[in-house]
This record gives sequence, C-alpha cells and structure tokens, in this order.
Amino acid sequence: MARAIYGYKRSYPWMLQRAAELGIKPEIDPEDPIMSMADNAAALCWTLALRAGLARHEVYSIFVKEPDTFVWAIASSDPMEDKLPTMPCDLNTQKLKEVVGTGEEPKWWRASW
Repeated sequence: MARAIYGYKRSYPWMLQRAAELGIKPEIDPEDPIMSMADNAAALCWTLALRAGLARHEVYSIFVKEPDTFVWAIASSDPMEDKLPTMPCDLNTQKLKEVVGTGEEPKWWRASW
C-alpha cells in the first residue's frame, strides 16, 4: 500500500512566490538545482511553520509524484512514520491553513515513495 500524506499540495513556483511575499530569499545553487529545490521547500516549510506557531517536527515538505510539486504534510497514513502522526490535529490544520493563506481544507495525497 502506498503511503498517503495529509496537507496542502503546492508547486515549487508557488513556494518561491510565497517566499517572496514573506521577504524570504531562497538560495539556488546552479550546480545542483534539484537539491536547492528540496532545501528551499524544507526551509520555507519550517519558516512558515514557526510563524504559525507549529514546531519544526509538526510539518514537513514531502515531494509527490507530480514534477516540482510537494505537500506540506501534517499527517501520514504510515503507522511506522516516526515524524508525523497518522491523524491530523485540528489545531495544526487550522494553523497550517492560515500560513498557507487559503480557505480550502487540506487533503490526503499519495507520497512519492
């Protein structure tokens, strides 16, 4: 069974735009743009989590099967996952919604592994 993650799915260009809106300048290494993308997604995720009052371990940026797309995840369907709970917390969901800047509810998405 494939692992599902619960959160907001966003594109990397959206992440760069959101970072700019918040005054965060992502670092891009022309020698390794893929690693830069992963590092920037994680850094922005943690920055927004802290601004929302979430701890760094309460939300993760996890890439999904679509190109340049990730989910800011607050839960995972994998009971062996040691980072995320299997059920989302209502308070964390509300905090993440505010930081992402959306009125939509988070959803379950299929992870890339």
